[in-house]
Amino acid sequence: MGVIKNKSTYVKPGNNIQSLDDGESQGNTDNVGVLYEDPGSLAIVLGTMFVNAIEYSILMPTVWHYTQSLGGTKLYLGIVLAAFSLGRLLCLLPVGVWSDARSIKEVFLVTMTLQVIGNLLYGLAGHFKILGFILAGRALCGLGASNSSLSNIYISRSVAPKKQTMLFSIQSGIMLFGNVLGPALNLGLVHLDVKLGIFELNENTAAGYFMFFLNLIFMVLLAYRFRDPASQSLHSTGSSDEKKDEKWLSHLISSGSWWSVHVAFTNGFLVSSLETALTPISKDEYNFGSLQNSFMFAGIALVALISVVTTIKLDKHYSGRRISLIGISIMCISLVAIVAVSFRKYLPLWGLGGFGGSLFFGLAMTGNTAHSIYSILLKGKPKGFFLSFKMIIMSIGRVIGPLVAGIALHSGHHKFFFIIVAVIGMSLPFTLPCVWDKISSAELYHQEDSQTNETDEAQPLLSKEAE
Repeated sequence: MGVIKNKSTYVKPGNNIQSLDDGESQGNTDNVGVLYEDPGSLAIVLGTMFVNAIEYSILMPTVWHYTQSLGGTKLYLGIVLAAFSLGRLLCLLPVGVWSDARSIKEVFLVTMTLQVIGNLLYGLAGHFKILGFILAGRALCGLGASNSSLSNIYISRSVAPKKQTMLFSIQSGIMLFGNVLGPALNLGLVHLDVKLGIFELNENTAAGYFMFFLNLIFMVLLAYRFRDPASQSLHSTGSSDEKKDEKWLSHLISSGSWWSVHVAFTNGFLVSSLETALTPISKDEYNFGSLQNSFMFAGIALVALISVVTTIKLDKHYSGRRISLIGISIMCISLVAIVAVSFRKYLPLWGLGGFGGSLFFGLAMTGNTAHSIYSILLKGKPKGFFLSFKMIIMSIGRVIGPLVAGIALHSGHHKFFFIIVAVIGMSLPFTLPCVWDKISSAELYHQEDSQTNETDEAQPLLSKEAE
């Protein structure tokens, strides 16, 4: 892109760089971006993330029953869900590198093709009675779901930095709404009983075919309407000398950014392990079917959505580290309560629902706040690389979580499973004090930096108070 001598620039669709403010030193492109370069393309990107969110919630209520109907065990269920996360993990870094070398559009189309094929295999497993089709289908969908990193990359390249936090929050809300909508759609799909040749639409297979068509539609939109950001270098931050002088791992440790990575792993493990365990436990304890599980997952997503709204409200009065402390406190109280309740001979529904709901509330609050903290602590650094690294660590948690849940449930050790979940979750309050001061310093710096911008612009999540 050449030498940047402006404090803040934006790129219009015509690729013309125009100055908004003067005075930035050479080589510092941290404020480079656009308010909204191409609203249509941005809408398609957010819509693609919305589709991915629907896929999560629409499949989870029925995947255990589907697997069981073809002879699968609880351990196999864990392997199926872990295969999705493993496929996603393996492709996150290649997808990021690929999008740097080629184009976001090209990567989107290839990854969505994998999702289309994967969902088709998932549906065909019911007709051919091949359990391996479920595993292969979810693995391919996982490879394709690595395109979730492209959304963050697109926003970082095509949206002004002072608007990015707001866009990330909007993206989070859209995905949570997809999680809520998925079970509602599933309520209609579970009643289907249609056969068209090898395509059998029933409560087990309908979700796969539905996602097959939905992904196909967005592939067409991407092919004919989506445009790549005008500048491939908009995501670069900091001077090349600075990048060479400081190793990424050293910065991760010295800046305190490692704590947000720890939160990412913890959230990935807890969410994936619990979502794997919920359907078998609800079947064994309460004889829940696909319909009841759909309501259960809709409730979980609704709780997470309420948590996001609450976090936004708290952001007006408290700093990011205090909001994190509130979320962790709610999460830890819930974990202790769940472990205590699990030692009863019969696991009461009120215990699983009440304490489980508050756990997801705390997880969502902590995760969203930690993401904003991470962005602030990385000011002046190549965020594309660090965001990809954080997503890889979260994906590792999502691979381990289903495997631990599958092994524990297969062996009948429900109590042992809840203890492992509690130990992993309870590590967060012990690590937050280690970065407490560094988060405060970052918030103070971010607040002072934000005051140089227009006062009517949306403030980032954590630019509130210096304690």
